[in-house]
Amino acid sequence: MKKIILILLFLPLFTYAQDGYSWNQQRQAEQNRQIQQLQQQQRQQQQQQQQQQQQQQLQQQQQLQQQQQLQQQQIALAQQQQQQRAAEKARLEAEQERIKKEQERVRQEQERLEQEKLRLAAEKERQRQEYLVKLGNYRDNEVQVQFDKIIKERNLSIQAKKDMEKIKSELLDKTWWRQQDNVLLIGVLASQINAFSNFLLDLIEMNLPPNPVATYSREILDQTLKTGDFNALVVAQTIRDGVIADKITAGSTLLQLSKIFKDFGQRIGESTELPESQRRLRNEIKSQIQRIDQEIRRYEIEIQKQDNALKAKQTLLNSINDYLSVNRN
Repeated sequence: MKKIILILLFLPLFTYAQDGYSWNQQRQAEQNRQIQQLQQQQRQQQQQQQQQQQQQQLQQQQQLQQQQQLQQQQIALAQQQQQQRAAEKARLEAEQERIKKEQERVRQEQERLEQEKLRLAAEKERQRQEYLVKLGNYRDNEVQVQFDKIIKERNLSIQAKKDMEKIKSELLDKTWWRQQDNVLLIGVLASQINAFSNFLLDLIEMNLPPNPVATYSREILDQTLKTGDFNALVVAQTIRDGVIADKITAGSTLLQLSKIFKDFGQRIGESTELPESQRRLRNEIKSQIQRIDQEIRRYEIEIQKQDNALKAKQTLLNSINDYLSVNRN
């Protein structure tokens, strides 16, 4: 009983003890939980702080890198600008040097051109004076020399005259006619007459185209003097044109007779047989030759009356004199 009482007495205390113990455990657990939460919070804070620090460090590193990059860019830009300034300075100096050289080249070229201009002017003046001296010599000497030489071309060719006399003596010789073969006579006569006609042209040295015209004139001579092409050939050709004009005037009938006689010989050559009377043919040939001889004698008289060559000479002298009077200082 006593034990039961004691048990009963201690039961509340035990219960209290048990309850107190359970409460303590709960309290302890709560404390532990709070501690754990606090620790967890601390850890989280530490982690956050670490993350923040890492982020700050990363940001600092990035900022530092950016600053370094910016500095490098600034340095590179400064170097580039310096290089550009140096290059621009070098370019400007080179351009100034080029301009200076170009100006010097232009100056030298202008000086050279001016010297060349003066040289050409001096050479032109020298040539002009030389040309004037040459023209004076032509006027005083060459024109007369050429005239005396070329005027002789109006005379009959001695060789052609001999050749004509030989053929004429055969054509007018009865013995020659008797000695010819009748079969070949037509061809021989045609050949002889053709040769005689050609020698007639050679006689007065006028193998010219139909209706030749003298080409000398004052206008042509004046133009030739202006262009500086006046020379001994011009002098000779001008006088020769005058001689040709004299020959045409004095020998026009002789030229016609030469053509008539040549055509006569051609008709004989085209014949198939001799005329019935050789005497009549021989007399016709003799008549034409005699008329030609008569016209040759007339030519020798008429040619002395012609003055075209003399006019050509005077035209030369007048043209030269007028040119010299205008162009001599």
